[in-house]
Amino acid sequence: MNSLLVVNICIVLSHILILVNITTAKKAKDALFTRHVLTCLYTPRRVKTCNNILSTYTQCNEYHVRKICIVSFILEYNIRFSFIMCKDNLYATTLLLFYTRGGTRLRDSGSCKYLGGIDPKNKRCHKDKVKFKKLPHECSAYIYDGMNCTSTYQILPRYSTTDLENIRSLIDLKGDDGEFHDVYTFYVHETIQDFGEAIFIENGEAEAQGVKKFIGDYPVKGLILGGIDKPIIFEAGDDFHKNFTAYVRTIKTVNPGLEIGFYLSARYLTQVSINGDSSIWYDFVKMNDVLDFYLIEFTTFNECVNELLQGGITPIDSLDKGILTLNKFADAFKNCTIDKEKVYFEFLINPKVMTKIRNTFFLCEISYNEYCENHKNYDFMWCVDTQDMLYEKGKFAKQYSKGFVGSEIDLVDRDNKCKCDNKYITFYMMLRGYNNEDPLTCDAYARPT
Repeated sequence: MNSLLVVNICIVLSHILILVNITTAKKAKDALFTRHVLTCLYTPRRVKTCNNILSTYTQCNEYHVRKICIVSFILEYNIRFSFIMCKDNLYATTLLLFYTRGGTRLRDSGSCKYLGGIDPKNKRCHKDKVKFKKLPHECSAYIYDGMNCTSTYQILPRYSTTDLENIRSLIDLKGDDGEFHDVYTFYVHETIQDFGEAIFIENGEAEAQGVKKFIGDYPVKGLILGGIDKPIIFEAGDDFHKNFTAYVRTIKTVNPGLEIGFYLSARYLTQVSINGDSSIWYDFVKMNDVLDFYLIEFTTFNECVNELLQGGITPIDSLDKGILTLNKFADAFKNCTIDKEKVYFEFLINPKVMTKIRNTFFLCEISYNEYCENHKNYDFMWCVDTQDMLYEKGKFAKQYSKGFVGSEIDLVDRDNKCKCDNKYITFYMMLRGYNNEDPLTCDAYARPT
């Protein structure tokens, strides 16, 4: 195919996508951000840098709107096949649409973490995962676990090669309004030692380039840094916070528009406050500016013990001093220097199993689907929420955070065994509490036993 014809076709298609981008941005009230992106597409002085449009939108000069920069992007790579060049061009533009749509950080509502677990033999749970198109559109964003950075800075699936397929499917998932959902993935290093070396020894550039390659193929909205419970110190005198902020800034500089969040333990935060030893904890004043958000998880808040079988592992209060409660967390959180405008909570919306028997179950088996079908077998070994507790968790998230993540959305009631006529009832019960709406009720969740 004639190269000039390919360029012209791509110009026309790019214009169409630009118009779509303007419309989308106006709906999302992001017109200013879109104007900057568009001027980058048209800027004549950015021929070289426009081969990486995403990393140059902040450098564009809005007073030079004379020539479509994206044409130069295509011509720069004209040694490749014309069809591939055109496809690459459209893919880059689509990436722009993804990054300019919506607001910043996780949206102020309920997001959903997707597991994707299966039983290949189809005996204890399904051999196929929950279909993506059947997931609730009310999930404001999707979270997936996740990706692993190797010692050579390759970004690879953390658990299985199917992780990439799942991430791709979530990225391509559209809601009822035709809009794509934002997708965030957990991001860890293979070992604490590797994470420490990335922060203290390497300058972060190699890793940032690995991230750039990954999000080029899988354009997630953001990464959630996990795998460290407290500041890493290699040698006496190490300044973790100084090096950590430089590390995050390097990744964000090479990947503008990518959001970086940090995964924290509600259990650990509460215990640090109770014990009164903040010297082993994070200095959030030094981290708030560089991070886009914090995700505080309550999935490990308490172990599943007899006292928590009815009501779940995040009680509001307890007479047992050994049990952590939401009230104890709230006291610790109020005195914490973390930026409260950047905080989101992760709560379980599926059961939790006692530690001593946890390994006897498939991950996809630990669901309300299984519990409601065989609850007599699990009454004394699974900790389950009530409808009242789920509603209260939603209200708690509204009071102290900017939104919540329901974990895991595909482990609720896939086959409607709880007879609530809602496969994702626990998510919606929390969402009702968060939105201060009338509670949802269902007999299966009125009393766990």
